[in-house]
Amino acid sequence: KIVIAYNDTDLLNKYEELSPSKVDYDYLKGNAEKGIRGFYDPNTGTIFFNLSQIRNERDAVRLWIHEQGFHGGIRKLVPPQMLDVVLKRIYDSAVSLAKNNPELQAIVDEVNKKYADRGKANKGNEIGARIAEKVITEQDLTPAEQSLWDKIKEWVSQLIARITKSKSDLLSE
Repeated sequence: KIVIAYNDTDLLNKYEELSPSKVDYDYLKGNAEKGIRGFYDPNTGTIFFNLSQIRNERDAVRLWIHEQGFHGGIRKLVPPQMLDVVLKRIYDSAVSLAKNNPELQAIVDEVNKKYADRGKANKGNEIGARIAEKVITEQDLTPAEQSLWDKIKEWVSQLIARITKSKSDLLSE
């Protein structure tokens, strides 16, 4: 489900009407003045877009991939009981790989700053979504980013294989 809002106030009003999560609403409200372009609500599976913050068509596609493709998609692929484990692994791997890669370090630093009050799983989810944006918009990944993306694909593929008890070729670049 996709909800289109036309400005920050409309975004907050629509979210309050549609989501049962008061905690996430308070978090969103506290960050609305920073220009939230969109977000995925895991409680309802809804993507919210704030049109006043989307710059152009390419930005809208990138945002959709970020929100639905990664945030929503990983929840559909990874069993709920394994989700935090996978997301924490993404975060820990990103931190490790970033030590020798300024571009990935910049992503890790930005996520750590923006989501300082959130845990590793939330931060790993955000880092994965940012790498997915680059993949889907055909931007070149640095070697460290490619390594992280390959690990994400491998972990999810292994989980699918474990669930289906067979090899999984579902994930490709």
